Amino acid sequence: QGAVGRSVPDVLLHDSEGAAFRLSDLRGKPLLVNFLYTGCFQVCPTSVRTLKAAVDAARDALGSNRFHVVSIGFNVPTHTPEAMASFARAQGLRTPGWRFAAVDEAARDALVEAFGFSCVWTPEGVDHVAQVTVVDADNLLQDFSSQDLLAHRGEVAGDEDKRSLAALLTEQIEFADVVVVEGAGGWRVPLHPDG
Repeated sequence: QGAVGRSVPDVLLHDSEGAAFRLSDLRGKPLLVNFLYTGCFQVCPTSVRTLKAAVDAARDALGSNRFHVVSIGFNVPTHTPEAMASFARAQGLRTPGWRFAAVDEAARDALVEAFGFSCVWTPEGVDHVAQVTVVDADNLLQDFSSQDLLAHRGEVAGDEDKRSLAALLTEQIEFADVVVVEGAGGWRVPLHPDG
């Protein structure tokens, strides 16, 4: 929760093809970020496959180009672009708009701090939280305090949908551990339409 409202550091990342990019390159649309450990054989593969199911459902409901996803390897220097590509392939994740990224130590430390991600190295490996962070394209905090009904914005799930915008956001945020707000744009569509 301490990460809510923080700005995301504009560090350099390299995707699984080796192409350099920054999270700021993805501004204007919501961004889902998760951290993963490619040496994990249970929790990380399961959490990434679960995230893929949510991403697929959201894209089916909203369209394929409504948001971005970035998975960041935090085991520096082991998590190279090649290692991230291998992990994505092993999980069957060749999803357009989803980047698997490697970072250097300074970038990792800045991102981990900004996103409130925590991990502890143990003799058996690493213990870490499985978290998905939503970096909002705009106005989440403003919308959360709104009294508007979804019907006022033309975003109802059907004729019987009488929810307020704040109620919808509360339902949608439940799937995310942390929400980071970064201003720009005008996006107000739920990421997880099934609530």
